[in-house]
Amino acid sequence: MTAQRIDGTVIAGELREKIRTRAEAFLAREGRRPALIALQVGESASSKVYTDSQARAASAASINYQLRCLPESASEADIRNALAEIGADDDIDGVILQMPLPAGIDTHAMQMAIPPAKDVEGVHPENLGKLYYRGTRSPAPCTPMAVVKLLRTYGGTLAGKEAVIIGHSEIVGKPIAMLLLASATEAPTVRVCHVATRDLESHVREADILIVAAGVSGAKYGAWKRGARDGETPDLRPLIPGEWIKSGAIVLDVAINRIPAVLNEQGCAVLDEERKPVVGPEGKRIVTTGDVDYESAAERASAITPVPGGVGPITVQVLLRNTLLCAEQRETVK
Repeated sequence: MTAQRIDGTVIAGELREKIRTRAEAFLAREGRRPALIALQVGESASSKVYTDSQARAASAASINYQLRCLPESASEADIRNALAEIGADDDIDGVILQMPLPAGIDTHAMQMAIPPAKDVEGVHPENLGKLYYRGTRSPAPCTPMAVVKLLRTYGGTLAGKEAVIIGHSEIVGKPIAMLLLASATEAPTVRVCHVATRDLESHVREADILIVAAGVSGAKYGAWKRGARDGETPDLRPLIPGEWIKSGAIVLDVAINRIPAVLNEQGCAVLDEERKPVVGPEGKRIVTTGDVDYESAAERASAITPVPGGVGPITVQVLLRNTLLCAEQRETVK
């Protein structure tokens, strides 16, 4: 069996056209386009990649996008004030607080300061609570929504299937579980695995639907760089080997791991004469991988997402759809 490669860019393009049509209709009614603000604190190379992607996608979907920046030295009070100003601006429909925040800033506290009616990532506790009770009628976290969109497109009926989620973060793993359980009659049986799970392999082998969002290889490499002892090598093999995959399973790899491009046959970083990883000129030779060994898993799965190019492109479109939803909901209460 060779798995169908799930191309997230195709679904993302279809979503973009639907969003653009609704955004143009909003413009005709309101005399302005839906507007999204990205609030960034400090400078971050990884954040710039995402904000550039958001800006391009918003332009293509007929949504106004603006990046506002606060200095690295901004306090929690400064961030709260900026979010309050955005909340009071009637010409702004949504706000995304870019991550990561500078060291010392309480991320959870800042997420609670986001105006719930403009929370396009669905991370405010009020919106997470609505997800628990109401499903997707309010903005929900973007990556989980992208995962569910993929499953509805490629997974057929979900009722009664064994769905295993690896990772239980508040913005990915847990919301995915809530979304999958939203239907009273069409929900799969959901299991959530995490760092304390015993015998992960046994759970994976039973999964008709496997959703992996742990970021293990990247975390291992980061920890190794911070505290490696001389002669040690980081084990960067994917968390899920292909032989664990149930025949015919659908595999959605949500993880983003940035690790050295040069690995040996065990998945470990090749070291130079100084016992440092060989990562290419100026240390920039890295690759983006997921948590699943794609090549071997594709021999057993019926469908699988690549990394990159799977869930990511859809996530950006869900962010814009949430912006549009916030705009339309604010429109109805005027």
